[in-house]
Amino acid sequence: MKTKLLLSALFVSALMQAQTYTNNTTVVIPDPVAPGVCGNSITNPSAPGISSINVPISAIITDPTTLTINLNLTHVWVGDVIAVLETPAGTNCALIKRIPSTTDAGCGSGSDFVGANTLSFNSANATPVPTTNPVPAGNYAPTGTTTYPAAISLCNLTTFLNGVQINGDWKINAYDTGVGDVGEITSWSIVYTGLSGEEFVFSNAISVLGNPFENELVVKVNNLSTTSAIVNLYSVDGKLVNKTTLTNFEESTSIETSKLTHGVYLLIAEIDGVAQKAIRVIKK
Repeated sequence: MKTKLLLSALFVSALMQAQTYTNNTTVVIPDPVAPGVCGNSITNPSAPGISSINVPISAIITDPTTLTINLNLTHVWVGDVIAVLETPAGTNCALIKRIPSTTDAGCGSGSDFVGANTLSFNSANATPVPTTNPVPAGNYAPTGTTTYPAAISLCNLTTFLNGVQINGDWKINAYDTGVGDVGEITSWSIVYTGLSGEEFVFSNAISVLGNPFENELVVKVNNLSTTSAIVNLYSVDGKLVNKTTLTNFEESTSIETSKLTHGVYLLIAEIDGVAQKAIRVIKK
């Protein structure tokens, strides 16, 4: 009875928990080279610092509020910075754009970004990033100028994210548009809460490629440094109905499920000896 209650709780937990993907590798934002000081007065603009996160799930964003971008920057002089969010499809827009320059050659705010202060961007947020020094952590709307560079528009996350396929490489492209002040992308993360039992499901360690499934359940280990992986499949009454040891961590593995009855199952993987977050799967 205790096992059944625990598994029921895990079914709910598997659907309710936010999925978070993080890149903690520091990336330098290259400083441009004079002549010029700020904006389009600089004749030798720098390339962006680029940080990527791979999201291994296949789901369409139908509610933009289910995706949050947490961004940590270190930079002297806020007005220099443009932070562009790029989707796996290559579409992009700015979360931060030369706050709050009003001219193409303006230098904007002299406040600083501090790496420990997380800037959280979500389509439900309405508060602009302030020019308080240092810029505090908080929940913000995309903020910045409509001037230079015209090719980079400020994000409207409601329209920008709606209908986007979340699977693939997301990027933060960070530009420095002012000479002499330097900074970096300290870290950033993608938090997604939009999965349901009718969608692709996953944990940070293993992904299920196709849910609901039919005669084969296809799984893939997300981390190539994994040394051992076991997939346990439980029925709703807590019975272990399949146990498969994975041997190929570079490609997906198909688990034979033709003898299983239609219904809901709970997949719990053991990666390197550690039980992972439960995943609810459905056999059609």
